[in-house]
Amino acid sequence: MAMYACYYDASSSQSKSTKPLVVVGLLSTMKKWLRCESDWRDVLKDFGVPYLHMKEFAHSTGPFAAWKGDEAKRAEFLAPLIKLLKRRVNIVFQYRLVPDVFHKLDREYRLTEAWGNPYAFTAAVTIRMAHEWFESAYPNDQVSHVVEKGDAGQGQLLGRFAGLPFAPALRPKVDQETGHHFIPFQAVDLMAYEARLNIERHLEGKEQVIRQSLAELRKIPHRAYLCDEEVLRNVILLDPEAYPARTK
Repeated sequence: MAMYACYYDASSSQSKSTKPLVVVGLLSTMKKWLRCESDWRDVLKDFGVPYLHMKEFAHSTGPFAAWKGDEAKRAEFLAPLIKLLKRRVNIVFQYRLVPDVFHKLDREYRLTEAWGNPYAFTAAVTIRMAHEWFESAYPNDQVSHVVEKGDAGQGQLLGRFAGLPFAPALRPKVDQETGHHFIPFQAVDLMAYEARLNIERHLEGKEQVIRQSLAELRKIPHRAYLCDEEVLRNVILLDPEAYPARTK
């Protein structure tokens, strides 16, 4: 029996109600994850940085401040990280929702009572999607689902999975004792950031220019879905007992 792990992180937050909230999960064997962590540390050491955090990297702050404006250096840093993800990650799961869509339909139907909040809904759907795929692809193996701790709405997410055998665990991205940043979450952060950036451009009506980094990451097998108003309304109408209409 092989052991797998799927690590999850969100890009953006439910408080940014007009921006896409993207939850990404990266699934692979534990053996591959251990190799990924070793390879990732080597890249960080080669470039003299302690971790990858895409918000800091994108804005050239923190350990990346000295690289501001040096696009060649930045691309040189990302290239081996993306290359090892293509080698070490089996499949990517991605689900995205604009929180205002959730809030709009919540005024008509009892979505908050069912899911708690937009983050819990988006993360729960991503986890369930990954688990259902895993059970079909690897019925004799086991997988653990691990979510980066810290996003608002995680209490409701855990409540949604209470008592289920595939309930996710929360883990902080930084070990409080060692101060080390957990590498699988760095990998998910990279994937989620690139996905959200591309989706934002699409929703804003901007020209779709696929960044080279995203184009390479898309070569990893993907299961990616967008939950817009039509999709969410269909989910509600297919199960009216779970989402009763609000009385006016």
